[in-house]
Amino acid sequence: MKDVDTILDKLVVIDNGTLLLEETIENLNQRYYFDSVTKLQGLEDVLYHEPCSMGYKIIKPVKDGHESPLDMELFFNAVINHAVNQD
Repeated sequence: MKDVDTILDKLVVIDNGTLLLEETIENLNQRYYFDSVTKLQGLEDVLYHEPCSMGYKIIKPVKDGHESPLDMELFFNAVINHAVNQD
């Protein structure tokens, strides 16, 4: 699942018949920054986080044009937990 975003143009998430998100991969990469950190303390603007072996995987808004590869599994979990949504 890690390389799926390289062949997709659009991501659509539907939960029990409700459209939660419909967005192009390009727009998602321009809006959200994905990273791994050892601790959450002191971080600002974290929209969603999950524990991982290195600490935490996080999603933040993109700032200053710094983009990162889309972590589709983390993003999907954020969407179904209503941590990010379509504006």
